[in-house]
Amino acid sequence: MQEMTKAHYNGYSLDMIADMRDLELTRLQVITEVLRDKVREHYANGVGVADLSRKASVTRRTIQQWIE
Repeated sequence: MQEMTKAHYNGYSLDMIADMRDLELTRLQVITEVLRDKVREHYANGVGVADLSRKASVTRRTIQQWIE
């Protein structure tokens, strides 16, 4: 897989970069929603907040907000 560096993206037009950014932000939002659902599922099955925080690579505070 090709590494995406700043130099790589400099070759694209402004419009193309803007479209890429929009796509990635949408993708991030969807992935975050799925991650939040998985965290809630695991929490309901008895997994602790600290373990979920480590596994999901987010803070314990974020986990607490997601499970409320």
